[in-house]
Amino acid sequence: MEALLQYLIKSAAILALFFICFKTLLSNETFFTTKRVYLFAAVLSCLLLPLVSQTPRTTNLTIWDWKTTLFQTYCIGVLIMVIRLLYQGYSVGRLIHYGIKHREAGFTHVEVDQKVLPFSFFNYIVYNPRLHATTDLDTILKHKKEHCKQRHSLDVIAVQLFNLSVVQSSCMFVPNRSSSKHRICCR
Repeated sequence: MEALLQYLIKSAAILALFFICFKTLLSNETFFTTKRVYLFAAVLSCLLLPLVSQTPRTTNLTIWDWKTTLFQTYCIGVLIMVIRLLYQGYSVGRLIHYGIKHREAGFTHVEVDQKVLPFSFFNYIVYNPRLHATTDLDTILKHKKEHCKQRHSLDVIAVQLFNLSVVQSSCMFVPNRSSSKHRICCR
């Protein structure tokens, strides 16, 4: 269990370093492919680099095992994040299922009555047309079609699944807050 705790701490530190570099060097750039490769390299590094220097250590017995408590807290956090992810998927599915659908050039436009920001999810583009002017909506739909073409939903789902594995890492919540537009569905 101590090895898992060390792994999570090292993973969080590596992720924090990558995030700081991303914010200082790439956040204002328009090289989307470069950003995408960098972010996936960061995820892979967080998963693999902590494994490089794992060394066994001896532990002293104590009456209260803080490591077990920390691990149980981690498991509860993972469970909460799984429930959250499933609820978000269910919410997106409901919007798509109950919305008014029409196909256009390989994309399914889903018009909804709920007050939601426009988002794309694979080839579905979900929006409330009453919340946007016609000219703005055209621009938004064009942008969402690009998200669909680039399969941006796969990136977001991959990051959400990665987030489940390092849920207690405070570093994963910083990027989520800074890019609040990109949660489970590609907004």
